[in-house]
Amino acid sequence: MRFLTILVVSLFALSCTSVKMSVDVPVSLNDQYGLIKVSRVKGKLLPGASRSLSFERNFKAVFRDGWNVSSDIFDKTPGGFFSEESFKRSFLLNFGIGINDVVSKTTDKFNFIIEDSSQAFVAVCHQLYLGKSKHYKISDILEYSKGERQVSKFSVMLNSKVDTSAKPWLMQLGYDRETPKGIIATTLSEGMAVDEGVITNLTDTIQIKPLFIKKATSSKGSFDMLFPVIGGYEFIMREKVIGWVDMYATSIGFSNSSAKSHQLIVAAASTAILLRNR
Repeated sequence: MRFLTILVVSLFALSCTSVKMSVDVPVSLNDQYGLIKVSRVKGKLLPGASRSLSFERNFKAVFRDGWNVSSDIFDKTPGGFFSEESFKRSFLLNFGIGINDVVSKTTDKFNFIIEDSSQAFVAVCHQLYLGKSKHYKISDILEYSKGERQVSKFSVMLNSKVDTSAKPWLMQLGYDRETPKGIIATTLSEGMAVDEGVITNLTDTIQIKPLFIKKATSSKGSFDMLFPVIGGYEFIMREKVIGWVDMYATSIGFSNSSAKSHQLIVAAASTAILLRNR
């Protein structure tokens, strides 16, 4: 998701010097409580290094980076050595045509502590991305890959620092999408992969739904998006929006329906999402 978002933004940046993304936050929420700007969420650190995050008001947090590991796993014999698929690929190899299944795996781990005037949570975060593709090589003439599947799993465990007997909150956000036409072609025809999720402590549950960019503007005017691009997320509890995060404005907001006890949960989830895209 991050790669495609950067691709879209880069296309705008090529044609204009300054682009502003406008996320489609429901109008009824825009003037309630106002947005809280979050600073210092961009940029990776060395594993174990930390920095303080800056909130305009209400919250403070300290982020500690972890390991980010990427690898490509080649499967030259899908289905086993004696399978029909393996035989077909071995036959083509005689003509200089190599076909391999490839799984590109990226894992990212980090944690942070976030608190307000009465509560504090330790957030342990883990992002897993799998890109499954077929890699083609025709002698030394041509070599390319075709993406066939995208899998993203983002999990966050929130444990209270104040009340150690309290149930932890678990956040899950992700998607699993087949892309038989290739990732780029599928994205252009269907839009970005859309991830949704929940936050739950097994008693209360908060749904996470994506918010899309409604327009992009610059000194040269407004631009229509080539395809729907996720610009943030809204948090819904008992069918009411209680908060949201804007990834481009790096800010969070709350509605009048959000209870004080849930605002730190929303702030923690929003911070995790902002750091995931650091």
